[in-house]
Amino acid sequence: MATTRLIAVGASAGGLEALKAFFQNLPGDDNNSYVVIQHLSPDYKSMMGELLAKSTNLQIEQIKDNMEILPGRIYLIPPVNNLVIQNGMLHLLEKPKDQKLNLPIDMFLQSLAEYKTDKAIAVILSGT
Repeated sequence: MATTRLIAVGASAGGLEALKAFFQNLPGDDNNSYVVIQHLSPDYKSMMGELLAKSTNLQIEQIKDNMEILPGRIYLIPPVNNLVIQNGMLHLLEKPKDQKLNLPIDMFLQSLAEYKTDKAIAVILSGT
């Protein structure tokens, strides 16, 4: 059995098509875990889970605070949150309200690099 990897996938707000293409091209027996961090509008209800479900057989879950990462799943960041990984657990952080520039992908990748060091994997997708 292959080693399960944790793969961070960052995407811009318009990255749905790129995300669908990425997940459509995974092998059917993929057992890796994916954390999708997308720039989301706080005023918009995301349909990402429902839309990605048509492109993959992996189980899709919206991240909850202090969530364990299990193999063979896609984890989606909820709107109005930032995300870090500490000691193998996903932790949600409220987005600062007084900050104009918020970089959720950068924040998660920094925590992933600290957690996994040289074994971190990240994929960055562009929307348009």
